[in-house]
Amino acid sequence: MVRIIKQTEPKELSAYKRTQNCSYSGLRGKDKIAVYKALIKEQYGLCAYCMCRIFYENEAERNIQIEHFLPQSENELGTAKSLDYKNMLGVCDGGISYNKRNKFPSNENISCDAYKGDKRLSLNPSDKDDFEKMKIYYSSSGRIHSENSHFDEELNSVLNLNTQRLIDERKKIKHDIIKIMSKHKKMTKSQKLNWIEALRTPKDGLLPPFYDFSVKFIEKFIK
Repeated sequence: MVRIIKQTEPKELSAYKRTQNCSYSGLRGKDKIAVYKALIKEQYGLCAYCMCRIFYENEAERNIQIEHFLPQSENELGTAKSLDYKNMLGVCDGGISYNKRNKFPSNENISCDAYKGDKRLSLNPSDKDDFEKMKIYYSSSGRIHSENSHFDEELNSVLNLNTQRLIDERKKIKHDIIKIMSKHKKMTKSQKLNWIEALRTPKDGLLPPFYDFSVKFIEKFIK
């Protein structure tokens, strides 16, 4: 999970909000597509929670969902914030398409908003102060943790970010990094720092999936 810096809401959403009786359920077509694309752009193509790739090609080829940090079901304030762009995050489908492809049960390995539902998350990745409280780190097993004990519990109970599907993805990245380091045994500290900087630099507006895990894993080899 990485810090998200919210940008100005897309003009299509602003225009829609000026229409009579506008509601989130009525946000459709080009207006909703504009929101999808704005969220993908400001998040460099990564899910706000698990950091897998999010994308929108068309309605048949997309995995992005719009997540409301303050749930819509949470009293009148939640409803009022359903069209507030600052309350919106771009998230993946939580593994639903993965399960379909692999013919797994629909509720197996689900994460992110698909798992969260109407549960409340205490810290928001698009809030600077909240993000600083998260204190995310990863274990060698590929599990995500937080030094904040309450948020650490939420990573599992609210987002299910240590489901086996995501652990396996992090392990693949770990093994790839180890292979590269084994091949280049004389890699200097400077070269490792350059590698980290390259991972942190968007290419064509995108960051690599799970890049924060990659960065933190490489940092363990810097002395």
